[in-house]
Amino acid sequence: MAIKEYAAKVRTGPPSVDQDDKDHPIWIDILPLRHRFDAVETCRSDANKTDVPDHVAQHVGRSL
Repeated sequence: MAIKEYAAKVRTGPPSVDQDDKDHPIWIDILPLRHRFDAVETCRSDANKTDVPDHVAQHVGRSL
């Protein structure tokens, strides 16, 4: 999908429409952005094969 134009608004609380914009056909919903730790990507080299340390593994799948 090519994006030709966009706008972003940083805010807190639920979406709302300004009175000046209520008659315009605009999309006002929220697309949340979440950060999380994905699975560990291991080194391809076998030179230093070690297990993932517990203090690292405990974060896999956690949100920031």
